[in-house]
Amino acid sequence: TLLLSLATTAHDFEVDGIYYNITSSSNFTVSVTYQGSSTSSAKYTGDVVIPEKVTFNSIEYSVTSIADNAFSWCSGMTSITIPNTIESIGKSAFYDCRKLTSVNIPNSVTSISQRGFSGCGTLTSVTLSNSLKTIAKETFENCSALASITIPENVTNIDDEAFMYCSALKSIYIPESVTRISHDAFAYCSNISRIDCMAATPPLVYISTFSSSIYTKATLNVPEGCAEAYQKADYWKEFIKITAGNQEQCAAPV
Repeated sequence: TLLLSLATTAHDFEVDGIYYNITSSSNFTVSVTYQGSSTSSAKYTGDVVIPEKVTFNSIEYSVTSIADNAFSWCSGMTSITIPNTIESIGKSAFYDCRKLTSVNIPNSVTSISQRGFSGCGTLTSVTLSNSLKTIAKETFENCSALASITIPENVTNIDDEAFMYCSALKSIYIPESVTRISHDAFAYCSNISRIDCMAATPPLVYISTFSSSIYTKATLNVPEGCAEAYQKADYWKEFIKITAGNQEQCAAPV
């Protein structure tokens, strides 16, 4: 009986329709997860609010993470509220949440793993945590309704395919902290019309970082006095229109 229970129940407990695993019995922390042994066992729907704390068996736990696949394929979930106790978001945590239109990731979050929000096709608004250092591989791949993105000031790397197939993406703000934008990071984002890149030294990019079709139509705005550096840098130099603007010209998209 015990073996059967373990085989069919991956979560430790449920409170108010949200499933949790205990991640530390000594620090009293839990992770949000899915019901049972498979992501297909149950689907979160509607407006989901993750609490900062939850009580089970008279013990109060802090909710500090969202587990791998916790909300994946939840096609009926329309919104998610993430508290500022959450420190990490796991792999494919919100994969293919097709009705999710906006997400605000609080500054407590220091990492979002691979494919975190991949396939969220109606996602139009994303506010990212200022504590992130990396935009992981495929994090927002195929978020085809996302029109603009502001990369937070502390990010240093944008990994492979991070925004690939974001076909509605028009505006990108890249802070001076970014030193590397990897393979296919913005591939098949053919509607990009403006990139504000605030690094005085052009970040390392690759032949596949951007779709070649944007080189002739997108404006690349860089800091005052830095146009020549971009005009000489590999692949940045492919942009036909490179401008070195003032603060108003090079500003994070609103």
